[in-house]
Amino acid sequence: MLYYLTFSTCMLAIGIAGLFINRKNIIVLLMCIELILLAANTNFVIFAKYWGDISGQAFVFFVMTVAAAEAAIGLALLMLIFREKNSINVEDLDQLKDLENLLDLPLLIRKTRPPRFTKAGERLLALADQILPLLRETERDLAKLRGGQAGRLILAIECHSCFEWLMPTLNQYRDHWPDVEIDFHSGFHSDAQERLLSRELDLVITSNPNHHPALHFAPLFRYESVLVVAKQHPLATKAYIEPQDLSTETLISYPVDSQRLDIFQHFLTPAQIQPAQIRTSELTLMMVQLVASGRGVCALPNWVAAEYLARDWVKSVPLGDKGVWCTLYAAIRQEDSKVAFIEDFLDTAKNNCRASLAGVR
Repeated sequence: MLYYLTFSTCMLAIGIAGLFINRKNIIVLLMCIELILLAANTNFVIFAKYWGDISGQAFVFFVMTVAAAEAAIGLALLMLIFREKNSINVEDLDQLKDLENLLDLPLLIRKTRPPRFTKAGERLLALADQILPLLRETERDLAKLRGGQAGRLILAIECHSCFEWLMPTLNQYRDHWPDVEIDFHSGFHSDAQERLLSRELDLVITSNPNHHPALHFAPLFRYESVLVVAKQHPLATKAYIEPQDLSTETLISYPVDSQRLDIFQHFLTPAQIQPAQIRTSELTLMMVQLVASGRGVCALPNWVAAEYLARDWVKSVPLGDKGVWCTLYAAIRQEDSKVAFIEDFLDTAKNNCRASLAGVR
C-alpha cells in the first residue's frame, strides 16, 4: 500500500509542479491536470481495497468521466485557439497583459466580477473606437490595390425579412466599391445554392446551408426564432411554446417550402406536429397585421419581431424551453473566399447587422 501511495503522491506532485513551472504550453497544462486526476484515482482504488469498500472504486469511474470530458473540451478549445492564433503558447493569448507591460500601466481590474477597465483602459478603448474604423478603411483600400477594384456581385436571399438590413448594407458597400457591378436575384422559388455552384450567383444569404465542399458558408449572426401572437391570444401568457400547442393553430408563414422555415425545420417536424392550417403572405407587415387581428400566429426572427413588439401590436413567446436559435450565413464559392470585394461585403454585413439588429449574437 505504501508503494502505491508513494506513486500517487509523486504523480500529484509532478502535476502540481507542472502547473506552476510551465504555464506556457496548453498541452502541457492539460497533461498536468490529467496527472492530478490520475493521482486521485489511484488513491481511491488504494483506500477502497484497504477498507474493503467498493464505493471508492465506483467513484473512480466518475473521475474518469470528468477527466475524459476535460480532455475533450480542452482539445476542442486548443484547436480553436490554434486556428485563431496559430499558437498554443498561453503567453501569446494574453495580448492585453503584453500591452500593460509595454505601457507600464494596469488596463484591467481583474479582481472584480466582471472585470472592469481602469481609467487608462477606458481611454485606450475610446481611442480604439476611433482608430479601428480607419484601419478597416485602410485595409479596404489596400485590398482594392491588391485585387483590383472591379468585379461582379450577384446576390440572392432565402430570407424574406433580410431586406431590412441588406439594403442599407448594399448602400454602404457601393460607396466603398463603386466599380463592382451589383445585381440581385430572388432566391425564394429556386435552389439558389445550386445556382451559386453553377456561377449564376456569387453570394446567397441563407439559414439552410447544404455544406457542399465547393461552397463556403460564412456566419453573419445568430438569431432566435420566436412565435408572434395577438396580445389577447391564450398562448401569449405561456412561458414558452410546446410543439403540440400549434396543432390547433393557423400558422401564417412566407410562401416557401415548409422545410425551409425555421419553425418547421427545428421545432415542428422533429416533434412530428403539423399546424391545423397554413396561411401564407409575402409581406412581413401583412403577416403581423393578420396575427394582431387574431387570424393566426407566425414565427419570426427576434430582430424582426422587435419592431412590432416596440409598437405594442403583438406579443412574442419563445419556441421551446431553450428557444430555437438559428444562424444566418452568406454562402460563397470556396475559390472566391479571398476575393477582396467579396470579403469586404461579408465584413460590412456582419458589422452592420450586429450594430443595428436587436437580439442577434
